[in-house]
Amino acid sequence: MGYVFTTGRGMEGGMDALTADMEHADEDFRDLTLENPSLENREFFDCQFHHCTFSGGNLSGALFDGCRFHGATLSLIRLDRAQLRGVTFQDCKLSGVDFSQLDGLGMDLEFLGCRIQSCTFSGLDLKGTVMRDCEVLESDFVSTNLEQSDLRDSDFSGTLFQDTHLIKSDLRGAINYAIHPLNNRVKGARFSLPEALGLLSGLGVRLD
Repeated sequence: MGYVFTTGRGMEGGMDALTADMEHADEDFRDLTLENPSLENREFFDCQFHHCTFSGGNLSGALFDGCRFHGATLSLIRLDRAQLRGVTFQDCKLSGVDFSQLDGLGMDLEFLGCRIQSCTFSGLDLKGTVMRDCEVLESDFVSTNLEQSDLRDSDFSGTLFQDTHLIKSDLRGAINYAIHPLNNRVKGARFSLPEALGLLSGLGVRLD
């Protein structure tokens, strides 16, 4: 297991503190590249992660509370029993992340302008989640609660919706989604044309 850090110190308090200290508060981490980091059971409160890369790391049992990731890359990280409370991902790239292993207690997530690929959100209670202007590609929302979520202007190419709760969610401007209205709960959800015509195709309706 190794750590790779770039661009000097990169954070207030020094690079080594990221993996050595168990608790961080109001710290600013910048331009760090970590390969296979072990951040198990670490706690981060109101921290900022700017253009950091986490690749193949273990974040099991970690707590991120009020944290913000900006321009970060997270790939193939483990999140078993981790907690994300009031966490924002902006302009990030997330790939191969199994969010379904999170501890769902108090979870509050916001994704803005992110590329989310081959990620799993199945079985999670994500009511009120914001996932705006994102590319959500080949991901999994099976049995996920997305009630009253803001999913506007996102591209859901290849993403699976099955037994997904989309009640009163906003998908205006969203594209490339395949949502069968009989296999998902869509009452009160908002869609926009022409993409919404795909809902009718799921019912076997033809439009000429």
